[in-house]
Order: sequence, then C-alpha cells, then structure tokens
Amino acid sequence: AAQLQEINQILWQAEVDIENIEDMLIRLQQPNAFGSVAVSDALANLNQLLHGQVRSWGDQLASLLEGVLSSGPTSQMNRAASVSSDCSLDTDFP
Repeated sequence: AAQLQEINQILWQAEVDIENIEDMLIRLQQPNAFGSVAVSDALANLNQLLHGQVRSWGDQLASLLEGVLSSGPTSQMNRAASVSSDCSLDTDFP
C-alpha cells in the first residue's frame, strides 16, 4: 500500500509539472513574452527541463517497480523480472 501511495504521489507530481510546462508553452506563444530571449532558446530550455523531469519520474517509478517485483508474489511463481534504466519492464517467463 505504501508503494502504491508513492507511485500515486510521483504521478501527481508529474501531472503538476506537466501543467507548469503547458503554462510555459502558452507564454512562449504570446508575442514578446520573453523580451529579448529568443524563442528557440526558450524552447531548448523547455525541452531540457521536460527531458530531465521525465527521466526523473522514470527513474523513481523504475526503482519502486523493482522493489515491488523483487518482493511480491511474482517471485514465488518463478517469474524473473527487472526494470531497465530506460524505464522499460523486461520479463522472462520459464
């Protein structure tokens, strides 16, 4: 239950961050929203921010899933599972 609550909290944080990014995009679309800052620079910064956040969420979820899979009932069914660093779930069924 605690692990599900942690996953829920991470997903909520992701939702809030996505809303913030959407607000930033709206500001980018407004004329002269950034004064002398070039729009391409602002978009590059936004892309870098988004990439970092998504990587962070993925790492957190991967860590939680790895803990769940290693201690859950799936290990009793002889099912090997691991979570890779790119946040994909690799499973092997005997």
